[in-house]
Formats: sequence, C-alpha cells, structure tokens
Amino acid sequence: MNFFRKKHKLTVSFSLQYFSNIVSIFLVLALSFNQPKFSPTPIWDFNGITFANRSIVGQSPTAIFVNVNNTVYVANWQDNTIVIWQEENVSPTKIIHGNFTKPDSLFVTSDGDIYIDDGKENGRVQKWIAETSIFVTMMNVSSRCAGLFVDINDTLYCSMFGHHQVVKRSLNDSVMAPNRVAAGTGIYGSASNQLAGPRGIYVDISLDLYVSDCINDRVQLFQSGNSNGITVAGSGSLNPTIILSCPNGIVLDADKYLFIADSANHRIVGSSSNGFRCLVGCYGEGSQSNQFLGTFCFSFDGSGNMFVTDSNNGRVQKFLLMKDSFALSFNQPKFCPTATWNPNGITIANQSIVGRDPRAIFMSTNNTIYVVNRDNNTIVMWQEESINPTKIIEGNFTSPLSLFVTSSGDIYIDDGVKNGRIQKWIAETSIFVTVMNVKSSCFGLFVDINDTLYCSMHDRHQVMKRSLNDSVMAPNRVAAGTGSPGLASNQLDDPAGIYVDVNLDLYVADSFNNRVQLFQSGELNGITVAGSGSLNPTITLFCPNGIILDAEKYLFIVDLANSRIVGSGLNGFRCLVGCYGRGSQSNQLTNSFSFSLDSSGNMFVTDSFNHRIQKFNYLKRYCANTSSIIQKIFSSSLTNSNQIYYRDCDKQNFYYESIQVNVFESGYYTFRGSGNIDPYGSIYKTKFNPLDPSDNLLDKEYDSGFDVQFRLNIHLDVDMTYVLVVTTYESKGTGEFSVVALGKNKVILERLSAPINVQSKYSLKLTEDSPTYYRDCQVPHCHYETLQIHVNTSGSYVLWSESNINAYGYIYKNDFNPLKPSENLLLSHGGPKQSSCVIGDQCNFHIKGIGLTLDDILRDELQPDKVLNNQSFSIKLSAGLTIIMFVAGLINSILSFITFQHKDSQQVGCGMYLLTSSITSLLAIVLFIIKFWFVVLTQIIVFTSLSVLRGGCASIEPILKLFLYLDGWLNACVAVERAVLIFKGVNFDKKKSKSIARRTILIIPFCVFGTLIHELVFRRLFVYEAAPGISKTDEKPNNRYVSCITHYSPSIQHYNTAVLFFHLVGPFIVNLFSALFIIFGGARQRSMARTNQSFREHIQEQFSEHRQLIISPIVLLVLSIPRLIISLLPGCVKTSEMKVFESGYYTFRGSGNIDPYGSIYKVKFNPLDPLDNLLDKEYDSGSDVQFRLNIHLDVDMTYVLVVTTYESKGTGEFSVVALGENKVILERLSTPVNIQLKYPLKLTEDSPTYYRDCQVPHCHYETLQIHVNTSGLYVLWSESNINAYGYIYKNDFNPLKPSENLLLSHGGPEQSSCVIGDQCNFHIKGIGLTLDDILRDELQPNKVLNNQSFSIKFSAGLTIIMFVAGLINSILSFITFQSKDSQQVGCGMYLLASAITSLLAISMFIIKFWFVVLTQINVSTSLSVLRGGCVSIESILKLFLYFDGWLNACVAVERAVLILKGVNFDKKKSKSIARRTILILPFCILEMYMKAFKQSFNRIRRRTSP
Repeated sequence: MNFFRKKHKLTVSFSLQYFSNIVSIFLVLALSFNQPKFSPTPIWDFNGITFANRSIVGQSPTAIFVNVNNTVYVANWQDNTIVIWQEENVSPTKIIHGNFTKPDSLFVTSDGDIYIDDGKENGRVQKWIAETSIFVTMMNVSSRCAGLFVDINDTLYCSMFGHHQVVKRSLNDSVMAPNRVAAGTGIYGSASNQLAGPRGIYVDISLDLYVSDCINDRVQLFQSGNSNGITVAGSGSLNPTIILSCPNGIVLDADKYLFIADSANHRIVGSSSNGFRCLVGCYGEGSQSNQFLGTFCFSFDGSGNMFVTDSNNGRVQKFLLMKDSFALSFNQPKFCPTATWNPNGITIANQSIVGRDPRAIFMSTNNTIYVVNRDNNTIVMWQEESINPTKIIEGNFTSPLSLFVTSSGDIYIDDGVKNGRIQKWIAETSIFVTVMNVKSSCFGLFVDINDTLYCSMHDRHQVMKRSLNDSVMAPNRVAAGTGSPGLASNQLDDPAGIYVDVNLDLYVADSFNNRVQLFQSGELNGITVAGSGSLNPTITLFCPNGIILDAEKYLFIVDLANSRIVGSGLNGFRCLVGCYGRGSQSNQLTNSFSFSLDSSGNMFVTDSFNHRIQKFNYLKRYCANTSSIIQKIFSSSLTNSNQIYYRDCDKQNFYYESIQVNVFESGYYTFRGSGNIDPYGSIYKTKFNPLDPSDNLLDKEYDSGFDVQFRLNIHLDVDMTYVLVVTTYESKGTGEFSVVALGKNKVILERLSAPINVQSKYSLKLTEDSPTYYRDCQVPHCHYETLQIHVNTSGSYVLWSESNINAYGYIYKNDFNPLKPSENLLLSHGGPKQSSCVIGDQCNFHIKGIGLTLDDILRDELQPDKVLNNQSFSIKLSAGLTIIMFVAGLINSILSFITFQHKDSQQVGCGMYLLTSSITSLLAIVLFIIKFWFVVLTQIIVFTSLSVLRGGCASIEPILKLFLYLDGWLNACVAVERAVLIFKGVNFDKKKSKSIARRTILIIPFCVFGTLIHELVFRRLFVYEAAPGISKTDEKPNNRYVSCITHYSPSIQHYNTAVLFFHLVGPFIVNLFSALFIIFGGARQRSMARTNQSFREHIQEQFSEHRQLIISPIVLLVLSIPRLIISLLPGCVKTSEMKVFESGYYTFRGSGNIDPYGSIYKVKFNPLDPLDNLLDKEYDSGSDVQFRLNIHLDVDMTYVLVVTTYESKGTGEFSVVALGENKVILERLSTPVNIQLKYPLKLTEDSPTYYRDCQVPHCHYETLQIHVNTSGLYVLWSESNINAYGYIYKNDFNPLKPSENLLLSHGGPEQSSCVIGDQCNFHIKGIGLTLDDILRDELQPNKVLNNQSFSIKFSAGLTIIMFVAGLINSILSFITFQSKDSQQVGCGMYLLASAITSLLAISMFIIKFWFVVLTQINVSTSLSVLRGGCVSIESILKLFLYFDGWLNACVAVERAVLILKGVNFDKKKSKSIARRTILILPFCILEMYMKAFKQSFNRIRRRTSP
C-alpha cells in the first residue's frame, strides 16, 4: 500500500493538455502574473519581512497582485485606494483613488489595466484604464467578488461569496451581456456541482477553473465546459494529504502545482510530487514574523518570492525564496515495485566494533555509517567500503538509543536516560552542546527540513519537538501523544522510531500498540497506517521500532519482536529480510532495533541481540520480475511441419512457433517456457520477420534454470502488439512445449505461425557446363543455375537447399544480371549485399567520397536499352521537370537580355553586369539541360563511344558550375555598384563605372575558372567490365559499365568544399551588406536633407522601399542550401564481419550468500582490461541469486572463469557447478592477497618536489624501487592521513617529464589535461584556454563537417552568427563615424578606429575558427601552413582585441576630460592627441608582446641548456 502518496500535479485530458501546450508557447508572454518554475522541494524563509504595514495598506488588507515586472498592487480596504509600488521601492510610487467601496479582490492585466471588486455596496466590478486613468464598470454582480480573474480569452470571472457561485462574461462583447455561470448552482451545498462561499479563483491556459470552496474546506477544479467539479485538495479529495480550513487565494506554478492560502489555518500550503506541505506560517496564528492572523491572498514575484496579505495583522509580508531545493542528510532510494534484497546478510561490524546490543544506526548520503557503541559510549564512523572504522567520537553521553546526522555532519545523540538531554556534536568544532532537555530516553530522533528537532520519549508516551532556529532554548512543544498510554487516535504507548517527511507529516512507531501512526502537519490525531487498527491490514506488527520512507513514500518498518524488516508496496506489506525466524544465521535477525539505507538501496540493520550490524544487498535486477500471478498458459509443439528460419549466421535450420502477445495493462511481464524440448525464446515488437530475426528484437533467452527453460522478463505496453517466438536451442529440435505468462493483468496469447506446407521440390545439378560469373573477387569463376519463382499468394516463403556441396543462395527481383550481381539483389545467404557507396563490381570498384552528383542520382534508376517511355516514373518526372525549368529559364534569360541590351540600360556598369548575367543565365540553363540528357542518354544507350563519355564527364559539369558561379558574382557586382551609387551620390562617375564593369566582366570568368581547374584535373571516367580478359579501351558495350567520378585527395576535398562555400556564401554576403549599406546610407542622406523626420523613420522608409534587396539574397541562399547539403553528403564506411566456429556446450552455475557475477575469458584474464578476451558474462538467471553461463568450449583451449559480485566490494561464500558431457577441470588461478611488504614513508618539507600537473605544480614525492622474484599480478595500496597519489613507472622516473615511462596511476590521471603530446613528446601548458584547446578533442580527423559532433556543428553555427552580427555592427559603426561631423573631436576618431579594429577582429576570429577546424580535420595540412597560422593568427587577433579595448578606454577618458574642461575643451588638441594615440597604441601593444616573447624564449633556452 502506498500511504498518502499524493501527487497534486494537476492535469487535464490529452487533447486539452496538447492544446494548452501549444497555446502556452504563444501566450506565456501575455500573462500578467508570475508563474515561477520551482524545484520539487522549494523552501522559503520562515520569517517574513514586513513589506507594507497598516499605515500604507490599511486595517485589513485582503487583495494583492504582483505583475511580471514585479510591480505590487494592494487594495487598501480602509480608504478605498489602490496602492502601487515597485518591489525594490520602500514607499509607494503611485496611489489610485476610486469610487469603489471595501474591495475584496483585484486583478491587473498585462497592459496595466486594473479590475477591482466593488460588489459589496455598488454591485459591480470596475476597471481602471491605465491609458486614460479613468474607471468604468465592466460587470454587474449581486455579491462582493471574493476573487477576480481575467483568462487568456479576455473573459472576466467573479467568485460571488454570498451567492455560492462563480460567474463570468466576455470582455470582447461590445455591450455588457448578462453574466454566465462558470461554477456553482447558486445554492449552498457540497455536491460536485455546488459551492459554499467561494473565494479565490484561478483559470489556467486550458481554461480550467480552480475555486477555493471556503466553507466546504476544499479546492474544486472545474474542467473547461464541465459544471461538475473535482476535489483536488482538502475535504473529499481522493488522496488527502492536507486538511484545509476556509481556503482562500490560489495560484498555480509553471508545472501546475497548486499553492493555497489556508486562511483559517493562517498559513500558505503548496503541492509537489510528494503531496501538500506547509510552506510559510507553519507556527500557528500570531503576529510574529513567522506567523499570520488570517491569510487572504498571496502572489509570487519573478524570483519566486512570496507576498502575502496578513489581513488581521494589517500588513503585507514578503517571504524570500531561500533555496530551490533542500538537501536531505539521509538516503531515500526509489525502489521498483518488486524490490528484492539478498536474504543472506553480510556482517559488516561485530561486537568488537559496535559493542553489545547495538541500537542506533544512521547512513548519510555519502554512505558514511554512524553506529552508537553503548558499551563505551562512543560514536563509531566508517565508510561503507571500509573494513575498519575511520573515526571514533567519545562523548559524555550514557547508553544512547538513537542518533541523527544532518547534512552538515553535525550529530544529534540521545542522552536522556540519566542526563535528561539531547546533545549535538558540532562537526566544525568537534565539541558537544546540549540542544534539548527531555524527561526520558529518546527512542527516536529526527531533524526535519525546517530544522525542528523531534524526540520520541518512550517512557512518557509522547513525541516532543523544538525549533533549532530559536536563539534561546524554548520549552518543548508536543508533536504527538497526550503523555498517558492509550489506544485513542491522539494517544501513544511507548513510542519508538519516528520519521518526518518533507510535508512535515510525522510517522511514529507506536510500539506497544503494535501499529504505526501518521500525524499530519499540525494535527494531534493520528491515522493508523500499518499494524493493529489500520484500514487495510496486510501485516501484523509486534512492537514496531525503526521506520523509514522511500522516495515514493512507501513505508519500511523494523518489526522488532518478529525480528524482521517489512515494507509496503503496491500490494500492501511484505517481509523483506529476516523472514526465516529468529536466530543468528546470515538470513536471520534477533531483536533488530533500527536500520538505514545507503544510496544504492542496500539495507543496514542493527541485529541487537546478535551484537552485529548486518548488510543486506539490494538486488536491482529483480525489478524486471512481476508478481507471480499466472495470467495465461499456452501449450503447443514443434514438429517437422512447423515453419523454419535461420536463427543466426551458422546456417542451421530451426523450427519455430510465433505467438502474438497483447496485454491489458502496461507493466512488467514474465514469459517462461518449458517442455520436453530445449526451448529458446525471443520477443519482438510489432512483428517478427523470419528473414531478418534481429529486426524488431527486444530480448531473447535460452536457459534460466535446471528445468530446461527460458524466462523473459520484459516491460510491455498496453497499446502495442508483440510477437513471442519459440524455437529450440539445437537445430531442428521437435517436441512439446508450454509458455506461462505471468503479470499483473490479463495477457492474450494467439498463435500466428501455421504449419509449413512444402509447395515444391526442385532438383538441380551444377556441372562444368553450367554458366559462370564473378560472385566475388576471391572466387571469380562460380558455376550457377537460376530458377524463376512465381507465387499465387503474397506472404512469407522459405527456400532451403539440401546438398553435398557448400551452396550459396541469392534472390533477385525481376531479373538476375551475372555481369552486375549486386543489381536487384533482395536477399542473400552466405554472401553480403553490396554497399551503395561502391561503384563497380566486387573486383573493380571505386568508393565514393562526399557529394552527390546527377550521375549518382540517376544511375540506379535508369534502365539500359529501354526508351524513355519505358523508364521508371521518377525518370519521366525528372525529365518533365527539367524541361519546365529549361523553358522557364530560357524565357527569363531572353527577356532579361532584351531589357538590358539597350544603350540606355548600359549608361552605367550596373546595366552591363545585368546584360552579362542574362547571357550567363541562358548558358547555365542550356548546360543544365545538356547535362541531364547527356547522363540519361549515355546510361540508356550502352554503346556510346568512350571518347564522348570522357569528354562529357570532363567538361559539362565544370562549365555548368562556371556559369552558375559567374552569374552569382555578377549579381553581387550589381549590389556593390548600387551601394557605391548611394555612397557617392551626385559625385558618382558613370564613365568610371562602365570602365570598371568592362574589366570586371573580363576578369571574373578567369578567377572563377581558376577555382574550378582542379575539377578538370581530378574528374575522370571510371570504366569497369564484369568479364575477364577484355581491355579497358575495348568498345564492346555488353560487358562495359562506366561512371563519371571525381577522385580527390583529402586536401583537395577540403579545398573543393571551401570553394563551394566561397561561391555560394560569398555573393550572398556581398548582396546582404550592400543592401544594408543602401538602406542605412540612403536613410542618413535623407535625414540630412529632411530633418522633420527622425533617422529611425528614414530607415523604416528605406527598408520598406528596398526590402527586396534583403529578401532576394536570402531567398537565393535558401535555394542554394540543397546544393550545399548535397555537395557535403557524408562519405562511405566499409565494415567487416568475423565468424568463429565452436564445439561442445558446457554450463557454469554460481550461487552463494553473495550476489555472484560470472564472466568467462579465452586464454587469459587481464584485470586491468576486463573486456580483453571476454567471451560471455552473466549476473542473474533465477530467483535463487545465481549466474549461469552456457557456452561452447574447445578441447584444446584454456579458459578463465572469473567470479565477482554484482555490487561493488561484496564479500561472502560462493560455489560454482560445472555441467557438461565430459570431465571439467577447475583450478584456482587467483590467490588471496598476501602482504609481502609494508614500507613506511613520510613526506616532509625536505622531500623533493616536481610538477605533477599545472594546478598543483610543487608536489613533494618519494620514490621506491620495486623488484619482484615472481612475475604476476601485484597490488599496491596506501593507508595514510593525507590524500596520497600513486604512480608506477617502468625502468625510471624522470621528475622533469612525469608522463614518461608511466604504466599506471591511481588517484590522479595518467597524464594531466595540461599536457599536450605523448609521454615522449609533450608540452605542459600554462594558464589560459585557447580555441585549439576547446576544439581539439571534439574534432574528428578526416571527417567532413557534416559528420562532426553536434558541439562542433553548433559552434560553427554560432561562430557564423557572431561573425555576421559583428560584421553588421562594425559596418554600421564605420558608416556612423566616418562622416566629418563625427570627427570634430578625438572621440569620433577613436570610435572610427574602433569600428575598423572590430571589423578586423571579427574577421580574424572567423579565420581563426575555420583555421583550427580545417587543419584539425585535414591531417595532411602542410606544416609550414600550420606554423604560419600558429604564429600569426592568434597574435594578430589579440592585437586587434586589445587595441579595440584601449580605444574604447580612450573614448571614456576623453569624455571625462570633456566634463572636466567644459567650455574650455580644445577640439583641435583633442583631434591631434587622438591621431598620435591611434598611431602609437598598436606599437605599444606589439612591444609588450615582444618583451613577453623574449622572456619566454630566454626561459626555454635556459631550460634546454646543458
């Protein structure tokens, strides 16, 4: 059973939730109030700050609202005003007076309009309009509005307290329509459609309405359009974890968790994944800073701080969000529904360590164990993995029964039996102080999240508490119990263990009443949640003691007198450990008093009367198992009539049965197969494909116990179909079998596969006269026979051969071409399919690089010797689209030519560029149509001359690219000339423009052609023939296959990629920045001529006028992106497959009181590399805690079986059983560790030092020379009071080169991240992190950018965005400050120089980034290029960055001088100083660089000198 496991994360139906998610994306910015996103466990300061007192907000403030910019609105109920101030202001910034009377509520919209209640006397809701500062009536009501809300659809809601109803009306209606009912019938009542005194309301973005139903002490949710409410909090809720008393204001956070002003309980409560808990005002009613007296309303600011109207105290309190989460000091693991612990415990501490009768234990989150030794009154501490205690604390306490450790390491310990107190050991000072006075021993101690200390006084039948935040030790308060023993709900009888959850709910082990009581926060009446008197008794307790809750609030109890630990779950309580009666065996306990959990879920128990601490390991893998309820039994048999399939690559046939599986409830299910066969089970998702048995495979299993069976434990979803396939472990096994399905709900098992019907038997014979073909390169002459297959019914068919030869089988679709054996291949057995990355056949092939050409796209679609009408639809569609594109391009080019060939159009260079562009466009579209039909016709007509093919391959595509790139650059030239025209204005020289255009038109083709010349060199025709003995120059078409390829080296490929980027992105950048220059330059000119408009308005006009100049290059770039992507498509990767041939099966089974994990290795086991030689591993195959390895072993091979534990550092006894057909010899290889030598060492100030790494340069060290008499595995470890690092070196240790000869390290990395290079060639870096350091480890050599990691591609994108933004900023700054007016003083000159240096800096940055990326990718980059880039790029980048920084500093200095001088400021002198400063600064920075360089060089020279 799950005790009050309440998750008040309120949800709606899927469709509404989906809608709300979509709407929230667009409307979240329109919300006028804050919806913070909190962690699962937020904490507010319990002491509020009085934000506004009675003098500001009146006698009884009720309404408050904080908007998204943290403006606070409070209705002053006393003088009928609205008080407004910013959160950071002490005094109000505005007070609005109105004609409303005693308002109860207000709501502020995102535009600043205020809706305020005026219903008590005037029967209306008023709106104060921010724009006009006037009030208007927006709604007529017949009662005061205790709550107001405006939803995202501008609907106004009012909760009419006196009429028990929530009404609403749309604010979009032009006339004030009558109100509509949102919730409630208007009649006082508690039915689901009724309300009683509704107060606070909240409407979420799904239009779901939440109502504080005050008199009914509940919160109701009315889903959109539904008049019946759902109780989500308080009286009548499905999972009550809070008792409300007249709830008022309500708020939902970003995760839809509910926060409520619990008015009559004077507190604010909130929900989370653990249910409700008190947040502030948790100390009862009053006027202290941590108390309220009537909480009506509250609101969050943007930081999550809480503002509350403390009405009867006449103030507004602010509670700061202290931390968005709290750290528990103990572990709360999350267990699966079928959590299982090893029934056999391990003794981690005996009487010699913990004394007699140990009672108290605590495990911290870092797995430090604390146990009280009552014999000598000490606290023993040790880490879980330590054998011996790491610390023993002695104190003046006597026979303590409990302890508690906080997250800071402070220890609270019981000292009540004689001294009547609780002591605290302070970790920081190592001293004890008294923190609480008590009148009895504390059988349980606990410190809650509010730092409140609890003590369960066994003899006083009470649980007492006191706050540790109080400066003085205040008297204790009663948490539970009356002080007299009894069975009533408010009584206890000898309480023992206690636990307080995050909701401040108190759980008490009511020992002598044999029950566990829950006292909800603030309640003195308990609820019995376990044991005698519980509502759903599933366990009988006898003197319960320690109690713990896990992460999901399931209860774990020490059942002391029954000597066991029990725990709750979905099906109630069950015994977890100690389930075999009282005793001293490893699976028994005798009077266990307390227990604790480590972070892994392992359980530590004080086995008191056995004087020991027992550890019970948590077995995580049993989480896959479900409750053993048999839901279905399926019986069948495998015969030689069953269908067969190849289960794996050993080519053996297996009979199988396929069974469809459906479940009625999602969860874990178990399928267990058994019978007189040796079954092998596999389960698949959706469908099972016998031709590819690895497709859709979820899990498989072939043996899980001695009873010859398989067991599959798997999670199945309710809306999914699965297929269970049962076959045999050995080939062609037959016999009966059954499958048992176990789970929590019904399982449907239906047979899918039907018995096989042999439809045809065909006899074939391969002879010397059979035709031959190239099957692969190793076996070129293979005889073959072909069979044509026709079927009458579609479905799955099996074809197999039985012969005295090693036969290979292949299935082809439509046709088999022996000259191209990979063409049309559907399925093969005994040979691989051919990669699509390979052109050619198996013996003559070319592996493609990156890029996708028209040849690649069309080659596989085109069918030789077939007219176009008989080609595939995709070819005919491509042909049609190509013709349409050609016609459209032709018309466009001709019209452009006609337009720009007039002399009037050629008065300036722009017209000449456009005329040339129309010609190149015409040539490009003509070349494209030629290219398409050349590829189509030469692939169809197989006897085309090789010389024609070579000529077309070498020339057509490069010429096409030439025209395309030329056209792009001509359009860029047009954009540049337009920008120059704007810049020059009336001074624009048309003749000079035409002259430049003529020269540009002549030069650009040669420049573009120069970048493409490598294509002519590396583009060639790949010719291959499928039959031997034919020359490559032979023109016999029947055996010849050709393809046009480019064979680039890696460096040429990088160059080709760079050229592609340059020709596609370059014109775009030129067009874009020319357009921006035209817009801003034109705006600047107009602003000088027409001063009646602002510069911004001129920019808007220019943008509106010239927006096509911005849009067109962007459209062109978008259209070019497919070309870019296609050109950068990833290359191909070849894979290889290895087969091994095995013989005889053997089984090794391990079991014991440990949780064994078995691995088997071939030849040898290397503990330093446990994956080396690994054959198989297994860690659990049954409920009896064991492993089972089933494996083929060869008679002439040595194997190593390694046995360890599933969890770290497990110890205990185990046994291994070997089963097989013949004798098995098992001999121990590893021996117990024998300590051969103990060597004491001491590091002192006199010990030598060396650079271990860059962070800890001066490390003292000692060296030991190690000699061994016998080769083998040795273990070295240290025990010391320092944090020791150990390193092992071969032959010699060189303190000047600590990575040289390094074999192994523990406690530190083999090589520091500060070291570049290997052990023999390395450099120790200094401080700082460069772009090389950041990118080096991420970049993968010899991979194009598209195949790099996401972080590299993301960095590239960000770098380009930064470059474009920086470029725009620099250019705009240059345009702004290059005018003479801006340079009247030195300030303008500094800013102009800064614009230039910024431009250069961002340019150097983009160069630096791509230099690092491309040189790391292209490993064959010339060393001279790398040296040049290393020496120059970063230094120049730093020069520009530093120069820019100092220029801005000069601007600041000159501004200060201007303020100082005032009217005496000398502009000429300022300009003169600026000129000299701009000239001198670069040389100063360079001088500093040179000095640093010389010093570094001298240091290096001194170090390397003998």
